[in-house]
Amino acid sequence: MSIKINEPYEGSSIFSEYMTTLKKMSDAEIKEEYFRLRNITKPSQTDVIKKSIVVDFIVRYNKEYLLK
Repeated sequence: MSIKINEPYEGSSIFSEYMTTLKKMSDAEIKEEYFRLRNITKPSQTDVIKKSIVVDFIVRYNKEYLLK
């Protein structure tokens, strides 16, 4: 099964900056960031985009185990 990622933010500065940040993080930090963003009760637009980018990163680098 192949997952195609085609999000509107891809190619934007927030995408490239946040992906770079995620690449520097440990798996534990990425998991913590994902759950932090997921549990925000009233997320800002930036929070929603960052959550999408975290999920995108996890899928691209085969780290789905972090979502459990």
